[in-house]
Amino acid sequence: MGQKCSDLETIPLNSLYHREQHRIGLKKFVRTYELDIPALLDLLTAKATIKTWEGRYIGHWQNEVLVLGFVEQGIDRSFRLLKDRVRDLIRDRILARVYKFQAR
Repeated sequence: MGQKCSDLETIPLNSLYHREQHRIGLKKFVRTYELDIPALLDLLTAKATIKTWEGRYIGHWQNEVLVLGFVEQGIDRSFRLLKDRVRDLIRDRILARVYKFQAR
C-alpha cells in the first residue's frame, strides 16, 4: 500500500473496473476476466517506428505497417498520425477481447 507501480507495469481501466479490481483484489480480477497481463503490457508498451520509403513516411507497430503521409507534409504530421493510429489499434484489440469475453 502507498506505493505506485511504474506506468510500464499498469493497464488502463475505467472507473467501474478500477473499483472492482480494488474490491475483489488483483488476482481474482485477473482470473475473472481471464487477463493476460504480460500480453497487455507488451501491447501497451510496444514501440512504433517511422521510416521513409519512396517519398513517404511509413510507420511500423507490431505487425502493422501504416502509410502516414508524404515527406513534404512534414514529420510532425506523421508522428501525430502514427500516435492516433496506434492508439486506435490498441483500443480495437482490447475491445475485441472485451466483446469476445462478454459474448460467452
